[in-house]
Amino acid sequence: MVSRSRVAQRAGFGVVARVAHWAQRFSVPRMPHVLHPDTAFEQIMAKLPSGDEVILVKTPEKSGGTVHAYRNSCPHVGVGLDYGNGRCLIAPDLLQCALHGAVFEVGTGLCIDGPCTGRALERVAIAVVDGRVELASS
Repeated sequence: MVSRSRVAQRAGFGVVARVAHWAQRFSVPRMPHVLHPDTAFEQIMAKLPSGDEVILVKTPEKSGGTVHAYRNSCPHVGVGLDYGNGRCLIAPDLLQCALHGAVFEVGTGLCIDGPCTGRALERVAIAVVDGRVELASS
């Protein structure tokens, strides 16, 4: 005896076929991943969908107020830049690794002093949309 689902699959109406059919007919908008609901901060930590931490840091308003995002991982040994308190901004335009003192430019992520001079933090693509900080759509 052949089950109903077997008959449906043979007829081309299996689950995969139905999903593909509806996906072609309707485009479902992708929901953005909001990292922070606003830009009223100097520096904060946020979480990626993978669970990894991201440093969100905003340049001062007089310098444009641009928000930058970097994976919270020092290129020297891979530890987070903060002491666990979520803070690593030491000046309006500088981040510092708490472990070995590496200093990074906010605008570029480039290490300008310390054991990883010349290397950079890994940038995370973001967009500010309607005042919210979101992961950039790929």
